[in-house]
Amino acid sequence: MHISLRRLIFVFFVLVFVISAPLVVFYTAGYRLIISNQHLQQTGVLAISTWPRGSNIIFNGQNLAQKTPFVIQRIMPNTHDVSLQKKGYHEWSQRIRVDEGRTSYITARLFADSEPKLLASSAASLALRAQSEEPINADFNPDITFFNNGSNIEVRTGSTLSPQLIGLLPIGEYHLLEIDDQYILIANERDQAFVVAREGGRVVELATPILAYDWLPDEHLLLWTDGAEVNIYNASSGEQTFVTREGQTVADVAWHPTADSFFVVSGATLSAYDASVHETREVTPLLVETQINDIWLDTAGKNLYFTEPNSTKVFQLPLMQ
Repeated sequence: MHISLRRLIFVFFVLVFVISAPLVVFYTAGYRLIISNQHLQQTGVLAISTWPRGSNIIFNGQNLAQKTPFVIQRIMPNTHDVSLQKKGYHEWSQRIRVDEGRTSYITARLFADSEPKLLASSAASLALRAQSEEPINADFNPDITFFNNGSNIEVRTGSTLSPQLIGLLPIGEYHLLEIDDQYILIANERDQAFVVAREGGRVVELATPILAYDWLPDEHLLLWTDGAEVNIYNASSGEQTFVTREGQTVADVAWHPTADSFFVVSGATLSAYDASVHETREVTPLLVETQINDIWLDTAGKNLYFTEPNSTKVFQLPLMQ
């Protein structure tokens, strides 16, 4: 072979290496070349986990071979459609934003596609007893009193001989709803509710009256409704979050014990809501055209119980297979 041709071939391969090597490095680092504008775009990552594990992943309409938990690498920054499916469970679907150079997370709870069953009298009695149990440490004596000083209602704790002032409320008649070791939930005769911090005297008035609620003492989370709106209050951060406004009367609300989801009875529909929000909040109808009065869950979150209006019957709805 002529020496000039050899040199030409050598120069060609050197140029190929010089051009391709950085591209390989950038590709490995998660960058993609956008042909339209000759721009290098860093990709993102999506980490997906579900309860229960082993759910099928449909990403932008494509059924992936892998099951949850799974991490999808090198995703172009954009909003993507994700569906999670498992036999015997309601489908979970959301639009997820993935940003360049960052990892987005999905932690989804799938609920069993099951039918409620009427409990026998003995099982119904146990379920009703569990509903009435106070979420307060049995060794903790709240000893809360109210005192009208003429200008405010003083919220006091401790013995009557040496009470400690922990908060001030507007003049009115009050009653206790919930107490834990850090916060007190109080409502007046108009169902206007206040959360009082036991330390520091912080008093927060809730945005709407409280007609039905559920309080998670370990997480200091309050879920409540005024019959139309559903809201969440995080006592630790002081954040109040509007969830939804229903066209039909909201009869009851309840947290899942893990705090990753909650349940709302609106009209004749029982729905499960994700506590976390992506592009929107995932809502899964569990029961429709069902008259429900009160709802509550067992401590493990495996079953949801409910009663019908003007009835003593108790029904059990399995949330897991």
